[in-house]
Amino acid sequence: MATTLLCAAKIVSWSMAEAVKAAKEEADWRAKEADICRKRVKEALDKVSTVAAATKKKVVAPPKSGKPTSTA
Repeated sequence: MATTLLCAAKIVSWSMAEAVKAAKEEADWRAKEADICRKRVKEALDKVSTVAAATKKKVVAPPKSGKPTSTA
């Protein structure tokens, strides 16, 4: 009986060790994927910012007619 309990305890500890290992691998993988996604979002935001800056119209002081003019 004691041998059976000892074997059962070893199996449980091995299973727990494998579960911990699998959970760590999963967490590492998810962290890596999140890092890649953050990098892609940053690149996309930089691109949008560049395009917005290039297409932004600058409003200058209105001429004597009172209507504002814009320059590209």
